[in-house]
Amino acid sequence: MTNPLEEALAKLRSDGADEVFCAVFAHNFSALKNAHSTYIREADITPLADIQEAHLHHGHASDEMAQQTALIKLNGGLGTSMGLERAKSLLEVKDGLTFLDVIIHQTQRLRKKYHAQFPLLFMNSFSTSADTLAHIKEHHSDFFNQALGENDLPLEFIQHREPKLLADTLRPAYFPEDEALQWCPPGHGDFYAAFYGSGAMKRLLDAGFKYAFVSNSDNLGATFDAQIANYFEESGATILLELAKKTPSDVKGGHIVLRGDGEGGAKMLLREVAQIHSEDTAAALDPQRHPYFNTNSLWLNLEKLQATLEHNQGVLALPVIVNEKRLRPQDETTPKVLQLETAIGAAISVLDDTAVIGVDRQRFLPVKLNSDLEDLRSAKYALDDNFNLKKV
Repeated sequence: MTNPLEEALAKLRSDGADEVFCAVFAHNFSALKNAHSTYIREADITPLADIQEAHLHHGHASDEMAQQTALIKLNGGLGTSMGLERAKSLLEVKDGLTFLDVIIHQTQRLRKKYHAQFPLLFMNSFSTSADTLAHIKEHHSDFFNQALGENDLPLEFIQHREPKLLADTLRPAYFPEDEALQWCPPGHGDFYAAFYGSGAMKRLLDAGFKYAFVSNSDNLGATFDAQIANYFEESGATILLELAKKTPSDVKGGHIVLRGDGEGGAKMLLREVAQIHSEDTAAALDPQRHPYFNTNSLWLNLEKLQATLEHNQGVLALPVIVNEKRLRPQDETTPKVLQLETAIGAAISVLDDTAVIGVDRQRFLPVKLNSDLEDLRSAKYALDDNFNLKKV
């Protein structure tokens, strides 16, 4: 009889998963199997209280920097919590335009402003790919056809999915009544395995692109900014995370902390809410102690990232977040399952030459709830001539 990991890997391979993701899943499973704590305790860290802040004035990026930057949108989420059964980015957000429409208009304006290609890629999930591509093809046919013809670059790459694991045995769960419930997303930390394993990163590099700006598709405040781009280029970092100062609505966002003071100094870690022990909640959510939160917008040096992934056979040893749920959510009669997730920003703890920068809160305008969407639809916000969403 196969062991739980072998059974899960067999299920992944029969689902068509590539070997890069199988290796990542095996690493994450081992972290779980070895009972490594996923908590990052307050007593073991030092708050990140003083960082370089970008005073954004939207200056000019160097021609070379603009010509070498690709744009990537994390677009795997469904808007089920907001009454939608397809990609959240298909929700109408402003002036009759969906998130996707605004993103494409923003990209077209950037191309015109900088006379640069700015390829746009979406990391879609199995649930969002068809609807996303169909919308772009129907409503932005010129953009769709041009995107497919530019340097043989992909318009999308697909986020992986993984089997839910039974909490008591760690074997993959089966649910014949609704097979989709057997699977779960591995978190947006899967970006690295999907980007690398799909070949999308290599194709960008082969086409002459050295950098990428990555952000969530539901955050229309996250656009290419020349000042941040120049700061990133000059830093020489592999990865740069954008952080913003907390407001009362941001206290539960993941934040960067420092741990260790050995050779090389303290290391930056991303601590998500799920990694906060109940005894540390008050301190962790205190905006005076932890004033910055992670916006999930980041800049990547593709050459350095590719070299690191090649050296590690595609595996970044990201901290694993274990989420315990029911096989059928909110159905207490179904068994408890574990979902192994990682966060994209957690790469700051495993990549060399990492950096953070403080940005204006206007670069973080996410839509997680219907109230967020209604706020952006209101007269408090407007689209400017470059289709950037601004507070009036």
